[in-house]
Amino acid sequence: QFQMFRNIRRIKRLKRHRGVHNGRNPLEPMKLSITEKLATQLKPLHLAVVNESYKHSVPPGSESHFKVEIVSHQFEGLNLLHQHQMVNKILKEELKSIHALSLHTILPEKWKDTKSVETPNCLGGSKLDK
Repeated sequence: QFQMFRNIRRIKRLKRHRGVHNGRNPLEPMKLSITEKLATQLKPLHLAVVNESYKHSVPPGSESHFKVEIVSHQFEGLNLLHQHQMVNKILKEELKSIHALSLHTILPEKWKDTKSVETPNCLGGSKLDK
């Protein structure tokens, strides 16, 4: 839970800052929205929201591809499909604006045996490459 409180403090601190720095948006509003909603509604033991847009052919500062790793007691008794549906319902508005969401929902009792999953780089091209 200490990690969760640290994340919430970080979100509040980042909200006070404004602007873009070196082509990257330090606020990452979509990432903040995803983090806040999941933290508030699922009360996770662990939550990691990673903007992986830089691995894809998108402009700098984009927020189009995300990986979410979340451990919550609220997933108990639910199969993987229903866990993902729960997260998708919470992020309904955000899913209208992003291209990809990689979900890793984990039960607390399985968390200690779970290793973080590394997402591969995009293999596809982009119209921007032409």
